[in-house]
Amino acid sequence: MDDEGYRNWLTGRGVAQNSAATRTQMLKVVERNLTALGVGAANLDDAFSQDGLSAAISALKRVKTDAAAGGAQFRALMPNSENPHKRLSNCVSWLRQYAAFRNGAAPTGESIADRIRAHVIETYITPARERGDDVVVVKVRDVKDALGLEQGSRNICQVLLGKKLHEEADLIAPIQQGADDSPATTFTFDLNAGPFTLEAVEEVLRARLGEPTKHVKKILAFQLGDAREVALDRERDAAQLWVEASTPLPAGLEHQLYPARRNRHHGLPGRLNHAAGDPQPVALVRVRSWSELDRLLDWYGASKSARDQAKPASSDPAQDTRSMPPSPKPTNLILYGPPGTGKTFATAAEAVRLCNPAINLNDREAVVAEYERLVEANQVEFITFHQSFGYEEFVECLRPEPIEGQAGFQLKPEMGVFRRLAQRAEMGKATTGATQPLFDPNRVFKMSLGEAANADDAYVFEDAIAEDCILLGFGDIDWSDDRFATTEAIIEAWAQKFPEEAAPTAKNARVQCPYVFRNVMREGDLVVVSKGNGSFRAIGIVAGPYEYVPREDGGYPHRRAVRWLWSDPEGVPVEEIYNKHFSMKTLYSLIPGLLNVAGINRYLSREAPKPSTTEQFVLIIDEINRANISKVFGELITLLEPDKRLRPDGGGPTVLLPYSKKRFGVPANLHVIGTMNTADRSIALLDTALRRRFEFRELMPNPKLLQTASERTGVDLVTLLTQINDRIEYLFDRDHQIGHAYFMACETLQDVHDLMRQRVIPLLAEYFYEDWSKVAAVLGDAQGEGRFILRQELKAPDSLDDEPEDPRYRWSVRSEFAADAYPMRA
Repeated sequence: MDDEGYRNWLTGRGVAQNSAATRTQMLKVVERNLTALGVGAANLDDAFSQDGLSAAISALKRVKTDAAAGGAQFRALMPNSENPHKRLSNCVSWLRQYAAFRNGAAPTGESIADRIRAHVIETYITPARERGDDVVVVKVRDVKDALGLEQGSRNICQVLLGKKLHEEADLIAPIQQGADDSPATTFTFDLNAGPFTLEAVEEVLRARLGEPTKHVKKILAFQLGDAREVALDRERDAAQLWVEASTPLPAGLEHQLYPARRNRHHGLPGRLNHAAGDPQPVALVRVRSWSELDRLLDWYGASKSARDQAKPASSDPAQDTRSMPPSPKPTNLILYGPPGTGKTFATAAEAVRLCNPAINLNDREAVVAEYERLVEANQVEFITFHQSFGYEEFVECLRPEPIEGQAGFQLKPEMGVFRRLAQRAEMGKATTGATQPLFDPNRVFKMSLGEAANADDAYVFEDAIAEDCILLGFGDIDWSDDRFATTEAIIEAWAQKFPEEAAPTAKNARVQCPYVFRNVMREGDLVVVSKGNGSFRAIGIVAGPYEYVPREDGGYPHRRAVRWLWSDPEGVPVEEIYNKHFSMKTLYSLIPGLLNVAGINRYLSREAPKPSTTEQFVLIIDEINRANISKVFGELITLLEPDKRLRPDGGGPTVLLPYSKKRFGVPANLHVIGTMNTADRSIALLDTALRRRFEFRELMPNPKLLQTASERTGVDLVTLLTQINDRIEYLFDRDHQIGHAYFMACETLQDVHDLMRQRVIPLLAEYFYEDWSKVAAVLGDAQGEGRFILRQELKAPDSLDDEPEDPRYRWSVRSEFAADAYPMRA
């Protein structure tokens, strides 16, 4: 193939140099395997001369179909991949691009439609597949602005719906939301879906359900065990599946239920057509995409397992769910009452009770110390709701992120506080409960696996996870020889390989990284794989020595075996395990004092064969009534209910999140505790949906708790607070009383003076809207006694003809309170 010409052609489309090199390398792999793919050509140029690469493209599509059905034909091209579908889709697209290049097409085409197609493929489709995304959303306005098309909305919509784009990018038709000529219209492409043909569906059913038993008219029956339980009907635009509907089908799938006794005329085979004594209805389900098919088959497998009573229990304690700790009862609690009643401390005590029942809740110092430890361990999160708090801060949002090597930015999903804590709770389901490190804090390494912002480097991370290893680049020198135990030998090797360049120093990354990778890392060390500077996406344990294993693509030949404990391509914020952002350095040791021991233990505790406890997590929401609850919780309000939490086996209701397009459920070991100040807003005004899902516990002022403070100050604070609150309740209501917590910290009589002057009296003025006659009444100065507030009668101005019937007063707070202002202790 014409390597150089193709790369130049790609860069003309706006493809970065390293991305162009990756595509060229992949097509050369395809070129070397043309014979194995059944293409009778010596190279891609010969194949193009024969049929314009049609045979090669068809061969790759067959490999994709085989991979979707569980086959292994793709390993001739990607021997170590465990998720080949998206890369194969890109290969099909890249072959079409090579055919366009050989046909003499301009890089971005000559028409507006060509430019739109090239932009969408290069900016959206290809990078999303390399990242491993399931879907990609294209907004018409973004394409219009990027290409400078003033009146291009209708053209963009037509191109995105057009078969030419779908064929070139190897996609099925997207889901459109919006009008055909609106810049606000979006198109959602399913990147897991190849062309949804009946032949491909049949191959998947064969792989998932076994060989079909016989044909009846247009229906192909698949047998599980002794009964035929799934049948495939065929149509031009969709696959129709008949399944037994023993449990409700997944939401969103178009289906119609039929009683079993009415199924004969459909010509269904076997058990599905057996009416006598079979109470199960049968559902006819229409599926139009791979994601719908996966959802249906996943549901079907789960429902079948649920009704299989003969399955023997596992004899392996590690796999026996009966040996797991019982799922905790989720707590949804709101503590409400007037200000100063100790709601904040009560939430801390409740969090401690949930997370560590062994703590004595009557020991205030022990509760505070344990609460601080739980916050440090990321088991407890504290947030405050306010009027501007929304779904984006609470669940997830889209944040702008620069595009590597290009102007502008792209929007990336980012988890909010609730989703972060839920993910943490998922990790904490099977913990040993250890508070000490399950690892050596001095032996933890951060490592980069490819450039996270570069979509074409995604394969490095994917291959490392699939092959249970970590991979290092930095040249193709074999460091296996014993002499490379020193940095001097590594420097010498670089100098010999590149004599025309100055020899690197010991601090150079070309020396440091191979030295640490080969000599410093030991088996049993912990390795954390970064994703940029702010996230990590895998944690593993080094399991083998240094190896030099050259790869077909010529990069990353250095490796060490790793036993992966956890991985997630999306990544998790670094704050979960480390109290500092990562640096750009490829490989280095993390600082022990900055490690979050509890956070890392959650990943390592998966090694424990039999968990001893289930870690509990608590989200404390202060002032929960100050936000728009419907706006903040969104679709998650239903999942908060105790009977709708995720079960220990991973089942339970989930929702599809709008930004990340990920399924999400609320773990049973995540508790939500809120506080509500009834002086700010009445409980009667609280969102009804929230009130149904939360337990409410009232905290009212308790003057009896002021006995000790009364002894310290000499003031009978018990009587004082009781009198004040009785008068407030009479003049206003019980929700606006003053809590005992205001007075708890008073040490001297002067502290009581300052509290009354600076906090209590201003609060009363706010309660009564500056009606000082009521403030005076609460303080016992209604008749002008003047203990706290002085009253001076005002004279009517001379210009008034009639004096007011009721006297008017000027009110002022005394500079020094009267000696008898307070009830004093005897």
